[in-house]
Amino acid sequence: MKKTINKLFYYAVGTFGSKVIYFLLVPFYSFFLSKSELGFYDIILASLTILTPIITIQVSDAVYRELHDPTKQSLKSAKAFSSGLSVIFFGLLIFVFIAFIFNNLFANKIFYELVLIQSSFTFYIFFQQSLRGLSLNKEYALMGTMNAFLLILFSIILIYFSTIELRNIILAIACAQLISIIFAIYKINFFKLFEIKNISKAKVYELINYSFPLLPNTLSWWLIDLGSRYIILLFIGIEENGLYAVAARYAGIIALVNSIFILSWQDYVINSKSKISLNTNYFSSYLNFFIAFQIGLVILLTSFSNELIYFTTPTDFHNAAKYLPILLISSAFASFCGFYGAFYLKEKSTKKIFTTTLIGSIINIAFCIALINYLGLYAVAVASFVGFLITFLLRSRDFELKVDVKNFAFLLLGYILVFYITQFTESTNLRLIFIAVALISFILININIYQKVFLKNIGR
Repeated sequence: MKKTINKLFYYAVGTFGSKVIYFLLVPFYSFFLSKSELGFYDIILASLTILTPIITIQVSDAVYRELHDPTKQSLKSAKAFSSGLSVIFFGLLIFVFIAFIFNNLFANKIFYELVLIQSSFTFYIFFQQSLRGLSLNKEYALMGTMNAFLLILFSIILIYFSTIELRNIILAIACAQLISIIFAIYKINFFKLFEIKNISKAKVYELINYSFPLLPNTLSWWLIDLGSRYIILLFIGIEENGLYAVAARYAGIIALVNSIFILSWQDYVINSKSKISLNTNYFSSYLNFFIAFQIGLVILLTSFSNELIYFTTPTDFHNAAKYLPILLISSAFASFCGFYGAFYLKEKSTKKIFTTTLIGSIINIAFCIALINYLGLYAVAVASFVGFLITFLLRSRDFELKVDVKNFAFLLLGYILVFYITQFTESTNLRLIFIAVALISFILININIYQKVFLKNIGR
């Protein structure tokens, strides 16, 4: 149990560095960039997440799975790492070649900066997954912390010695990632783990055979997010995308908190020797605790969503508060999908991951396009929720886990009530009361989870 808690701590620290800082910097940069510039910055970040799996064929996940295998041997690990890295290099060479062709046709003023940030991001993800696979959890946390510290440092330097503009922000992110990669190279003992002679065609094929079915799923998953950005860009403009970016980044708090658990959950489920079908009650209890925690957090954040936006962004971005509550519940349902995703990974049913996500993403985009001219950004936010809800329902059919329907319904009613108060009530006192109630409820819910899960396991 202590090992699990330590792992959660290290994943929390590592996630803060690799992901949280990008979310926090969006409202910070809103004081220096216009809505259109912030919208373009958000599209760049979202594009990184969808281009990276295309470039790498998701091989980073396959390398993590190989390195994390309980029966792993040093030679097997070296072959997996070396072969996986060769795929990364080859993919990036193809990407750079195609990028230069596109730049000759459609010249971009920050072309070289975009190539640099995509390359650094690709390697950053690979080495981060390698640290996880080698169970170097402390080093994983240090890598993320270093990346966060350097990005904050470079941002401060820009404020005092230069200017906050898009080109400089991209360079700051890329430089922070490159220095963090050098740290990871040192910690994994790179020159003992990587050797050209260990690059094996058979191993490359094995890695790709595992990772390739994950690629459509990842593309479909990010299509829900990135597709929405481009729909906003095409139908209502880049400035509205800047507004949506602020709301989406704050909603990302749910995804970030969730990812800390999901990383550890994936490790646990993959290493579990027992079959899922034989432990449905056990896994069901964790699912219900996870649902209670996630929706409780959504209710808490929704209760002060207006204040969160108003006090941390300039006036031009205050309308983002209207969409934040919907995006928060959407992120919660995305986390429920991730919970089930660990079971597919254990069973290596990557095609099922793909089909369920694809259906959700298609429904999301269709809903978004159909209603965006009538509902504006509300259509995008609601479409995101519908897409993840459908994916969750589809995945829940594949595993016989028992959801506490009464508790689930009660939590959702609580969310609807708090959502109504924050969006349609001007009474400051009433809002303050609901913030206090939401905070106390969240604490009580999680004390209950702590007693039933952690103390129970420690007692064993």
